[in-house]
Amino acid sequence: MVRVTPFEPQPVGAAAPSSTAERRGRDLLDALRHVVAYEAAWLGLVDPLTQECRCLARVDMAEAAPRLAEEPGGVDDGADALVVTRLVLAGRAVGLLVLRLAVTDVARGRAVDRLEGLAPVMAHDIDPLRSVLAVAHLVPHITAGALLVADGRCVGLPGLTPDALLDRASPVVTTARRQIVEGALSSTFLWPRGDARAPSGHVSITVVAAPAGAPAGSTAVATTAAAPDLQGLTARELSVLGHLVEGCSNHEIARTLGIAPRTVAAHLEHILCKLDAPTRTLAAVRAQQRGLYVPVPS
Repeated sequence: MVRVTPFEPQPVGAAAPSSTAERRGRDLLDALRHVVAYEAAWLGLVDPLTQECRCLARVDMAEAAPRLAEEPGGVDDGADALVVTRLVLAGRAVGLLVLRLAVTDVARGRAVDRLEGLAPVMAHDIDPLRSVLAVAHLVPHITAGALLVADGRCVGLPGLTPDALLDRASPVVTTARRQIVEGALSSTFLWPRGDARAPSGHVSITVVAAPAGAPAGSTAVATTAAAPDLQGLTARELSVLGHLVEGCSNHEIARTLGIAPRTVAAHLEHILCKLDAPTRTLAAVRAQQRGLYVPVPS
């Protein structure tokens, strides 16, 4: 349920907006004047993390407007010219628009019809997940996505199928968070389905630091996608590559994976051949560039 919270916004035309979303909100109200004749306006944005609606911009509208919007039918106190339009995208509440119209009943009906037609466009324009979804959909063949929040939550992205790999308790999420904390702006790696032997194959994980315009408290965007061409690398070799990316020596890899050092050396020989890399350093670089490694679990 969306909650409208008391918030004293700056009126349109005041100081520069503090965020891209607020700037878009003010521009939207300015542009709306040319389409619908209104005396006053209040535009709110629904935070997808808290479901609270805060004000983006207002024009000659008292703070009581949000409370009026919560009343049945959206009008109160004889405000028969007050029109409430809920901005929704694919069933997801994005914002709330409250207008006071100075028009006749007939013209008011036309204005309401016009607002209903414009609502999806306005919702898209102020969508708080707009930049997040844009980043997520840059990932080829994306299958799932989540917004990682500083408090530990993972909020699924609309329009994408949920994936247990992107749940709060998943080691994938722990690894993704670690990479962002360590300073990576973006990273792509592989994760085995089932267990370390990848009985169900691998999935490609991409994590990107939260873009400008993302909801407050967001830290990163994580996605899953179909695995790329593995270039003949086996599940064990992908795991060895993960340790190589971490800078581990042959003995450290052997101890961690519970195999003999000579077995590690054999795996590395195969890896260098498959990645066409003359050195282990170049193999590690290419593995990172191509997202062809399974990170060492955090």
